[in-house]
Amino acid sequence: MDGTAQLLKEWHENDGFVGVLSEPFPLRDAWNDLSGMPPEELLDSDEDEYFRRVDAFDEKTYWHSSRMNGAIPICHIGCALRIWLVVTGDEAGHLWRDGRADRTGLSPLTSQTGWRTTFSPWYDEWLQGAIRMLR
Repeated sequence: MDGTAQLLKEWHENDGFVGVLSEPFPLRDAWNDLSGMPPEELLDSDEDEYFRRVDAFDEKTYWHSSRMNGAIPICHIGCALRIWLVVTGDEAGHLWRDGRADRTGLSPLTSQTGWRTTFSPWYDEWLQGAIRMLR
């Protein structure tokens, strides 16, 4: 399978990645609760147990699909980092950065002026940047 086919992989509602789209997006502020992560010192004494606990934390807490209810991924920004468009709930229309792959959590995208970013301005900025690169 080539890289393009992998990038276009289908996702389905409540598939363990995307949550339930009809449910409201659960966040209003940035979130990064790492309180369930095992201590790194456990790596020195019991590496298998450390990774078992990390996997359990990821599956049950950090990466649980309900965390992304009411949102769809619209952009991959590298290394499993993504931009999500919220479609249901108080944050509908806003974009969120998903930094869970590097343990930085979920945070609303903001413009250079500090306002929460919606799709049209974000896409326009991206498009203008792409045009500048072609010149």
